[in-house]
Amino acid sequence: EERGGEIIVIARFIPGGRTVITLSAGGLKMPWRRFATFDAIAVTIWASYAALLGYVGGKDAQLGRPHCHAAIGHADRSVGVITDAGLKARAAGGGWQS
Repeated sequence: EERGGEIIVIARFIPGGRTVITLSAGGLKMPWRRFATFDAIAVTIWASYAALLGYVGGKDAQLGRPHCHAAIGHADRSVGVITDAGLKARAAGGGWQS
C-alpha cells in the first residue's frame, strides 16, 4: 500500500509489468479508486511518451535523418533500464537515493 501507486506508474513502462501489477493490485484488494487514479496518471504519461516518440521519429524520417531513429531507440531503452534499476533497488530495500 505504501508504494502501490508508484509501482502502478512504473510498471506501465515494463513489458508485461502492467499485467502483473494489475493482477497483484486486485489480489491485494487495492481500493479501485486509488488504482484508477494511478493508472490514469500512468496512461497519460505513457501515451504522451509513445506519441512523442512516434512524432519525432516520423518527422525525422520525412526529413531524411535516419540516424535520429537510433537516438530514439536508445532513449526508449534507457527508460526501461532506469525503471528496471529503480524497481530492483526498491526490492532490495535501497530505494531511490537522492
